Amino acid sequence: MLNFTVEETVPDVAATEKFVHLATFYGEDGVLDLQKAELPRRFNKHFQNETRGWHKFALAASFEIWSTNSLLNKKHGEDWYRMHVYSNLLDKVFLDDNEFETKRSECVSQVMKVLKETEKDVKLQKLDFILRDLNTDNDIVTVEEKPSLKGVKADIKKGQSLKKHALYLWSKKVGSDVLMEQLEAISCQWQGTKFTIYGSRLLSSGEIFTYKKGVFGFPISIKHLPEFSQLLMAIISLKRIVKLNYAKFILILEEKYKQEIERLNFSEDSLNEISFVSNSTNSDCESEEEGDQDDKDDGDFVERIKEKLDQMKPDEQGLKKFSDWEVSFNRNTVWVWQDVIFEFLWPTTTIIDIKEALLSLDFSDIWYSQVKGIRPYRILLITLSQIWLAHMRFVFDNTPLVPEAILVSVRSTVRQTVDEDNIHSLL
Repeated sequence: MLNFTVEETVPDVAATEKFVHLATFYGEDGVLDLQKAELPRRFNKHFQNETRGWHKFALAASFEIWSTNSLLNKKHGEDWYRMHVYSNLLDKVFLDDNEFETKRSECVSQVMKVLKETEKDVKLQKLDFILRDLNTDNDIVTVEEKPSLKGVKADIKKGQSLKKHALYLWSKKVGSDVLMEQLEAISCQWQGTKFTIYGSRLLSSGEIFTYKKGVFGFPISIKHLPEFSQLLMAIISLKRIVKLNYAKFILILEEKYKQEIERLNFSEDSLNEISFVSNSTNSDCESEEEGDQDDKDDGDFVERIKEKLDQMKPDEQGLKKFSDWEVSFNRNTVWVWQDVIFEFLWPTTTIIDIKEALLSLDFSDIWYSQVKGIRPYRILLITLSQIWLAHMRFVFDNTPLVPEAILVSVRSTVRQTVDEDNIHSLL
């Protein structure tokens, strides 16, 4: 049996075995509810993730909006969306990053400030949201917000221009077309409840390649929680990709600075303008040989950096891609419904019957239940609620979705419902 009293043994144990142990000793009927279970403090660090309490805050704030049906009103202004929707998602997700800060409300792009120093006719661009690096004052990602379609085209055009200038400035610092292809400039656009992510890359040919990375939506009602889950995961992925992209940029600069120090050959313009002439008669030949050697060294340097960049990946610990949880969710859901049919609704009900009933909300064809004191349709609704509860725990808390555990919850809730109805009948 696993011994969790020694903390050093915990990291070496598989995640599934950890949850089995915790569910056995700290769960209720084999179900571990991390919202209610009182776990010893020594386990707390194993359940922390990079978003900390952000997803719970975003979900709670969204439930508050949905409960008032505020999003059904399409006439809200930009400030309303920013206060009740945008800031709860984008601003809050970056609060735990000590190296970055968020700029709000008509902030000026740092990229345009740098360009204006050399080109006086450049107009300063103001943005609704900027994620900025505290060390270098570089803009990491920019976001524009509009409550409706009006003004969105201009915002998209502004975002493309900023990404183009950002890539141009990065290329001046990086100094390699091959390495620049590893970097990506990202901008986002809110249009009411629609959230779009755009990306741009600088190709070796000098052209800018701009593309749409994804389109997501903030649902206007609580009836569309899968769409909301997808939006939250997209924002988490956006955070990780943005941080990875900037980490690549910093790695390139660090390696470049190391090489410059080793060679005492710096890329500052003031140094590049100085030329050294040798009086040796063999200077021409030597300079050609040195030039060839420098080209070879530069090629090797780029390849070494590219290998390091290829090895860099976002921290995917606990990350669930939309396709991953969708496949797992559908497969486990079928198992749950099969178990529910055999335990409560056999032999008059099939999965096809349940699907048609839930889609049409017509439960007349599902009339038989093996459990006395509860109608079949209530068993279906209890099962559906427990499936989605397990699904939300899987997405937000990384709790494994186990069909047996869901069935235990369904069984317990059905029994509790029957007991409550019996008590009411006696009153």
